[in-house]
Amino acid sequence: METAKQRLAKQIKGAIATKAKELGFDEIGFTSASLDRATKERLAVVEAQHTQGTHASGNPEGMGVQMPWLYDTLDRRASATTLLPSAQSVIVVAVSYTAQGSHQGERCSPNHNGDPLRGDEASIADDAADKAVEATIARYARGRDYHRWFVPRLSRLAAFIQSQAALLSNGEPGARCETVIAVDTKPIAEKPFAQQAGVGWQGKHTNLVSRNLGSWFLLGEVVTSLALPPDAAGHDHCGSCHACKAACPTDALDTPYQLNAAACIAYLTIEHRGMIPRKYRTAIGQRVFGCDDCLAACPWNKFAQRAKEADFHARREWANTTLTELAKMTEQQFELVSRGSPIRRAKHEGFLRNVQIGLANAYATKAEQTLHHDQNRRHQELEDIWRSLLQHVKHANPIIRATTAWAIQHVVQQHGVSDAHRAEGQATLAQGLNAETHDIVRAEYREEPS
Repeated sequence: METAKQRLAKQIKGAIATKAKELGFDEIGFTSASLDRATKERLAVVEAQHTQGTHASGNPEGMGVQMPWLYDTLDRRASATTLLPSAQSVIVVAVSYTAQGSHQGERCSPNHNGDPLRGDEASIADDAADKAVEATIARYARGRDYHRWFVPRLSRLAAFIQSQAALLSNGEPGARCETVIAVDTKPIAEKPFAQQAGVGWQGKHTNLVSRNLGSWFLLGEVVTSLALPPDAAGHDHCGSCHACKAACPTDALDTPYQLNAAACIAYLTIEHRGMIPRKYRTAIGQRVFGCDDCLAACPWNKFAQRAKEADFHARREWANTTLTELAKMTEQQFELVSRGSPIRRAKHEGFLRNVQIGLANAYATKAEQTLHHDQNRRHQELEDIWRSLLQHVKHANPIIRATTAWAIQHVVQQHGVSDAHRAEGQATLAQGLNAETHDIVRAEYREEPS
């Protein structure tokens, strides 16, 4: 029989859910402070693969990436008591982050799966040949840093929870509620906890999917010592669909529900430091920060909702920006315009490295268009791309110089490259090899074109 305290806990849970919606969150779920056994065992399998440095496909490069902290904390991440020893419940909230114009630069299957946020994608594809060389930036990164939106709202939700806990304490001396908030910066397995809280399920692309929000949403958590009734866990609704796998440019999803992070463009363009492996550079296309292809391909996006919060709308600096504009950005300028933006995480070195790769790939695309259309405008665009590339041949940073060396090689082998650009490129490569002393850069000069 339900006790008075249990009934009160249900009432408080309802009040918390209502408050979360008032604060701007689109979804909320409640669960216990520890992952269930089945989820922990599934995480342990992935953990073992990361530890061994071997992907299920047998890829010798494996899933090992430059984030070892992520794979060495399984036990800690599987229990919220790591963050709060007195934890009894985890409250997971979600907010949609996609807004008008968020389609910019995306590439995915022509079947848009009824995604209401991609309704004008066809017109974008139709006039792509007539547009400037756009840089592709992941949707979530085009607006303000989501941590700055989440933290104050989670803090207010936590304060509300503490005030509601006073109802449960019934005036008992020493009774108090403790809370800790988290937004993907603390050791908690937020996607498994979100699934256990009923917010959605981890899809075959390993990201969370919601029947109400599709794939376009962010997560935050409040861990509390308050014991609240848990919600039913989310169930997998991926079925036989493999759209995300088919959409991945680098085959990073060759095993369902497992991500080969070392091949993921989002990881490579954001977290990876140093040179990006040659075999992935062409597949990166014009993406300078992140990749949305697996998310955009998900059929559940037909239920996606546009973001209500202005913070998630694209900032002027990142809306419809071109690769040639970004190539001119100095480190000081990057620090200025990336303030309060997720893009700062890539650092100037990584961002400019990505831009150089994007310029080389854009040149290849434009050169092919020139072969078929022979428009004067194409030639001017190729000239602009070429000059943008060459300006970094003698960059102070060896990673930028090395990436530029590859980019020039990639351009000069294109069928549509002009004789003038090919000759200038070959001369630049020869001069660079003779003058270069850094091993990383020299290695790129010596490599055969890819």
